[in-house]
This record gives sequence, C-alpha cells and structure tokens, in this order.
Amino acid sequence: MRVMQVGVGGMGNAWTPILSAHTEIEIAGMVDVNPEVLAEKAEQYGVLPENCFTNFDEALAKADCEAVVLVTPPAFHAPQAIAAAKAGKHVLTEKPLSDTLEDAKAMVDACEQADVMLMVSQNYRRSPEAMTLRSALMNDVIGPMNELGHVSVEFFKAVNFGADNFRTLMQYPLLLDMGIHHVDLLRYVTGADVVSVYARSFLPSWSWYKHDPGLSMTFEMSNGAIGNYIGSWCSGGQETPWGGSWRLQGPKGAMLWNEQGIAFAENGTDELQPIPTLEYPVNGIALVVDEFIRAYKNGRQPQTNGRDNLKSIGIQFAALESIRRNAPVALAELGV
Repeated sequence: MRVMQVGVGGMGNAWTPILSAHTEIEIAGMVDVNPEVLAEKAEQYGVLPENCFTNFDEALAKADCEAVVLVTPPAFHAPQAIAAAKAGKHVLTEKPLSDTLEDAKAMVDACEQADVMLMVSQNYRRSPEAMTLRSALMNDVIGPMNELGHVSVEFFKAVNFGADNFRTLMQYPLLLDMGIHHVDLLRYVTGADVVSVYARSFLPSWSWYKHDPGLSMTFEMSNGAIGNYIGSWCSGGQETPWGGSWRLQGPKGAMLWNEQGIAFAENGTDELQPIPTLEYPVNGIALVVDEFIRAYKNGRQPQTNGRDNLKSIGIQFAALESIRRNAPVALAELGV
C-alpha cells in the first residue's frame, strides 16, 4: 500500500518509523504545514521533494497513493478524511475520530459512501496488557463475562504540554483528547457497550490547563455492569500508568491491572495470583498499522473502524452533554 502521511512533526514522529519499516507499505508522500520539519523528515525517510506538500488539497490531487494517514489535530480530521474519501483514498486517522460528534458521523458516512476504509488508531487496545486482560475475561477467570458486576478505572498524570499546545487550551482536555483511550478500552476489555453516562468535570486550583482537566464518570453497560472512572491530567505523585489502574469484579473475585501487571484475587482472599502478560510480535501503533494493511488486503472492515468507533467517541460526547445537564445521558439520545 502506498500511503501519504499527513502531519510528520509532533506525534507524527511516532508514526513515520513504523510506516517506513513495514514491509507492505511505501510512504508515497508527506504533508506538513512546517516546511522545515517536512524537509527534514523527507530526507530522513527518502521521500522525494516532489512528493512533499505543505497544502493538503494539493497533496491529495498530486500524490500517487491508496491511503492517507492523518496525524493531525482532531479539528482537521473531518475535512481531511472527507476529502480523501471523495478522492477514493482509504483513511487511517489518529484518535479521537473528530472533535465533534456531527463531524465524526460525517466522516463515517463519507467513507462508507465512497466504499473506502476508515480506521481509528485506538492503539491502547493493542497493548499486550489490554489484550491479556481481555483474554482472561473471555476465559472466565472472574466468572462469565455476562456476569461482570462492575469496573473501576483510575487515571492520574501531571502532564504539561506547554502553554500554547491545543490540549492546554481546549475545553475538557482529558475528556475530549485522552479520554477516548479509556472509554474505548472499557468497551474492548468488557466486550460490552456503554448505554448511558453520568459525568462531572473539575478544575483544580493548581491546574495549568485553561479548562477542566479533571473528570469523573459513571457508566451503565449493555451487559448490566456498572463502570466508574476518575481521572486528572494535573495530578502528580504516584501517577498511574497511561492505560490507568483497573479493577474488574465478577462472581469469582476481582482482576486488577496496574503498574505491577495483571493479577487475580479470588473471593475471600487478598492473595494476588499474577496473570502472565501474553507476548505478541508487535503491539501499539505497529499493530494498528498491521491491522489496516490486513483489512485492505482482505477487503474487509478493520477493527476500530469508523462505524464501530462511533460507539466509543459517543461516550465522550454523552459525557460532555451530561456535564452540561448535570444528569445522566443515554447514548441513544445522540444516535449512536
């Protein structure tokens, strides 16, 4: 597959080495608004100057590629993905799918109408730990998955992206940027969807964010389980892993996932039984890219495709509406 990478600075630095190293991918073009960064990356990865652009529309018209990889801020995803779909290009985009639910739906509709793939990089699903936890649940370690009682997730980091970074300035940064990882993991790990969400946000006095970087959510799940989430992007001191600290409760006991790994505690005991992490040849973004290629070659929809991802990003926007109303919001109200 010949791909054009859109955004090669910042987070793009995590993508280019993986795309370049994949034996079934050729980087056929690069786009970035910073000409100096663009020239540097093009030289580093052997992309010809005539295949490098500072303007996305020009790149789309001239580049010889089958797909675009969008590593751009969320507000740009919809116009770029829709234009790519109209040009007959498959789309692999960084999360979140978009910064509004309306744009996210428009992206999905445009790609379906053009019969091209739209895949969202939910790379936290692709960690060995997340895949191990999912496997353990499917193997009834704490009991049948349909008898899962509750799930709790804690996420605490003190992350300063800089005064001018879009995350520092945006509204509800944890919810609308980072939160998609955790709510998508909730769906993946439990094999269930969120039916409704009740959310509150908060702004600590010491925060360096312009808007609320703290978030509390309660979920009603389609399998009858209850989920709880508490997180903050300006909480230092014994920080959690990026994937969060998890507790899942079933009829046989509890399963824990934190910085110490994954373990099971049987009912009636505090003794932890470690669950070995499964080994995979690749994970994270590399596994996302590999799934994109496999789906392309086999003519199927990829995992975390746009239509499915609406069920994850819909949680974010239901939470946003819940914060505004100070009341629970059903995802069905939002059409997802």
